[in-house]
Amino acid sequence: MAPITVTSLQEDQTRAKENLGQSPLPPEIYDVVMEFKDDSSGQPSIYLSFKLKPGAAVDQPSIARISRYMSGVLDQLLRSGISRFPYASLDEAA
Repeated sequence: MAPITVTSLQEDQTRAKENLGQSPLPPEIYDVVMEFKDDSSGQPSIYLSFKLKPGAAVDQPSIARISRYMSGVLDQLLRSGISRFPYASLDEAA
């Protein structure tokens, strides 16, 4: 079993930004907003809000593409060694 490493908020922020920068956004997403805070159980977490472009297609192929992208980002974050658990949401443009 691998040892558990606790990283600082600054390290987690840096790693999360680096991971997000590795993959281009799908055409339906215009932004990803990260918020670092505790979850409902008090554990340090990262909340990622994937912002859907106004008027973006929501057909089956685009939903599959967005889902693959979001899953890939979460997987990258989990493998990057951050201490915080990532949560994701897909949100409509304001």
